[in-house]
Amino acid sequence: MSRYRKIQVKVWGDEKFRKLSPIPPCGQGLWLFLMTGPHTGPIPGLFRAGRAGMAEELGWPQEAFDEAFAEVSNEGMAEADFNARLVWLPKAVSHNKPESPNVVRSWRAEFDLLPECDLKSRALACLRAFVMAMGEGFVTAFSEAFDGVKASKPDGDKGSGKPSPKPSAKASTKTMPNQEQEQEQEQEQERENARPGALDPGSGGNPGPGAGMSGEVPAVSRQAAVCIALRAEGIGSVNPGNLRLLQLIADGAEIDMFVHAARSVKGTEKASFAYVLGTVAGQMHDAKAMAAQARASPAASTEPPRQRAAREEIEQWAPRIAAQAPGAAAAPFTIDMEAPNGTFN
Repeated sequence: MSRYRKIQVKVWGDEKFRKLSPIPPCGQGLWLFLMTGPHTGPIPGLFRAGRAGMAEELGWPQEAFDEAFAEVSNEGMAEADFNARLVWLPKAVSHNKPESPNVVRSWRAEFDLLPECDLKSRALACLRAFVMAMGEGFVTAFSEAFDGVKASKPDGDKGSGKPSPKPSAKASTKTMPNQEQEQEQEQEQERENARPGALDPGSGGNPGPGAGMSGEVPAVSRQAAVCIALRAEGIGSVNPGNLRLLQLIADGAEIDMFVHAARSVKGTEKASFAYVLGTVAGQMHDAKAMAAQARASPAASTEPPRQRAAREEIEQWAPRIAAQAPGAAAAPFTIDMEAPNGTFN
């Protein structure tokens, strides 16, 4: 079980705290400051701040601050567009999860105050992917709050973009091109999947001539939503058009089944899209069989512990799956989302 400690933001201005010997310029000290400092706001990890201001707050020379920030950004723990004075900590939301859907709704007012730039758009995509895996209530709240939000227009020349001086330039050249390219590809696929009949395994087609050009946040189909959730769990090479995925969804597989399967193999060599689909397919088959068996006769009291644990895991899916007729189409599921651009660092 994870253990957490709460630190009030006002500690940085506390009289006694300020009398203590200051934090010397270093990556660890800067990371703690970025996570808990007075610049932070209601959106975890996304805030407006400039290099000079943060260096002055810490009492560090500008060059020392730049070196510390480069150290943090090179580890993928922070990104910044210091021209726009926007900083993003990709992992912060996992340390400060929204406690209720209303908290997610409150993000919109703060988001509108942040400077427009490509980093803001990419941060929103990561937040959307994270909230996606938290449950229907949170997904609905995010959709209500950010419905109609336009993505920030990327720079015309991705390879020559210079979002900020010194440290953030290093982070930018390391991550931005691939992330933007992946995001564009996924948005095109998702627009196609959102069209009527996208859940039909026989449907195909290519993105229309306007795909990827509007800048609007696309409506995401159920299969695309599953892929976004899997990407958030670290599963790469996902494909919303995969025929097996489409069939599983048509048979009644729900998003939390895919997320559960991804988490069970997270960080192992089995963590792949194909393995997750195979796991869900096995659970679907076993759940239907278990539901039928449970109606016929209860489990014996002498059931071995290992077998009982496996049965209980499968039974959690059985009622929902058994209630649906074989081959019946899943209920429509659409939310306003844009594809995530890479894994959480």
